[in-house]
Amino acid sequence: LQHQVLIDAFKNADKELKRTNADRSIDSDVEMERKKSHICNSSTSTADETEGGEAGEH
Repeated sequence: LQHQVLIDAFKNADKELKRTNADRSIDSDVEMERKKSHICNSSTSTADETEGGEAGEH
């Protein structure tokens, strides 16, 4: 009887572990997308600034 309880506990722990791993990978994907978009935004803004500066000089 006790052995069966341990097996159930392990199964539940395994399910929980898989669920948290899935959640973690989703979170990291979201974080990567956020970083990518941030890099894109910052690079475009700096490009606009340099273009504007050059136009001002000419």
